[in-house]
Amino acid sequence: MTSESYFQELTRLLAPLTADERTEAVTYFQDYAEDGGLPDGDAITAALGSPRQLALQILADYSIKSSTAPAAQGTPPSPRSNARQIWLIILAILSAPMTVPVGIALFAIMLALIIVVASVVFSILIILAAVVVTGIGVGLFSLYSGAVLIGSHFMVGLTYLGFGLAGTGLGLLFIPVVKWTTQGIFSQTARFFRWIYRRIGKKPMEGQKQ
Repeated sequence: MTSESYFQELTRLLAPLTADERTEAVTYFQDYAEDGGLPDGDAITAALGSPRQLALQILADYSIKSSTAPAAQGTPPSPRSNARQIWLIILAILSAPMTVPVGIALFAIMLALIIVVASVVFSILIILAAVVVTGIGVGLFSLYSGAVLIGSHFMVGLTYLGFGLAGTGLGLLFIPVVKWTTQGIFSQTARFFRWIYRRIGKKPMEGQKQ
C-alpha cells in the first residue's frame, strides 16, 4: 500500500466529518507521516494503525470535541448525540492495535460495562415510564368513574374526580422527568466513556492545533 492509497482510504472513512474537518485531519497525518519519515502505507500502518483504526479514533476525537463546545455554552448534547459518541469511543478503543490477550480482556471489560450501563438505564427508564403510564391510566379511569358516579353518588364521584386529576397530573408531571433523566443518563454515560478513552485510548490527534 502506498501512502497515497492509505490517505485516500482514510479520507473515504472520514465521510461523517465535514469537508473542512476531513481536510484538517488528513493534512495533519500527512504532515505527521512526512515529518516522521514514513515512506509508504505499510510504515504509516505500523505507526498509526490501519486507515480504519485511525479513522475510528479520529471520529471519536471529533465527536468528543464537538460535544464539549455546546456543553460549555450551556447546551447539553442530545441523547442521540451522546449515544453515537459512546459507540464511536467503544469502536475506537477496541480497534486500537494491541496483542490478542489484551484485546480479548479489553473487549470483555467493555462488553461488561455496556451490559451494566444498559441494564441500569433500562431499569430506570422502565420505572419512570411505568409511573407515567400508571398515573395517566389510573387518572383517566378515575375521571371516567367520577363522571359516571357524580350524578348518583355526588361525594363518591367527586372523590374519584379528585383522584383522577391527581393521577393524571402526576403522570404528566413525570413526562419531563423522564426526558431530563434520559438526557442526564446519556450525558453521564458519555462522560464516563470519555474518561475511559482518555485513559486507555490512543489519541492520534494529540498536539494538533485546536
